[in-house]
Amino acid sequence: MFDSAFVEGMLTPILAIVGVVFGLIGTGIGLYNLWLTWRSHWVSVRVEFQCTDPSSSGDYASAETSVEVVNKSHFAISVRDVGIVYKAGLFRRVFKAQYGGNQRIDARDSFRFHAYVAPERTESHGWASNFIPAEQFENAYRVYAILSDGKRFISKKVSKQTDFLRKAIMDQETQRDR
Repeated sequence: MFDSAFVEGMLTPILAIVGVVFGLIGTGIGLYNLWLTWRSHWVSVRVEFQCTDPSSSGDYASAETSVEVVNKSHFAISVRDVGIVYKAGLFRRVFKAQYGGNQRIDARDSFRFHAYVAPERTESHGWASNFIPAEQFENAYRVYAILSDGKRFISKKVSKQTDFLRKAIMDQETQRDR
């Protein structure tokens, strides 16, 4: 039917091409698995600032602010410090873990550090409580989270999110001055 020389002449290059294709596919899958394994050891955290609109209640002192720390890693992390970054580059710790010490966040989970806006610093609204004096938000630029191993994660700009809070603070102060 077919000449054996013809079959051997055609079969050898076809098998060589199939071997090269499967070899490249195997190499690609191996490199992809290596990249996934290497990436699974990365610490991936997202930090977001959130603030409720005080205009709904008419009193900015009822505004609740929070920093949400989202653990996108495949393992648990511990957050040591959460606070505000100012335009001058200064870091100020203002959000404290509700349970004291480091806050553990499991893999693919999040935790929200809450604080309320205080009209002014008083003894009942000291730095140790979850009240933040209103002037703290005047030059707020970003929020940050520092993990227990010292790695620092900084959010996107929060100035647009705090504009309505600043406006409510100014409105409250002008009403108080009248």
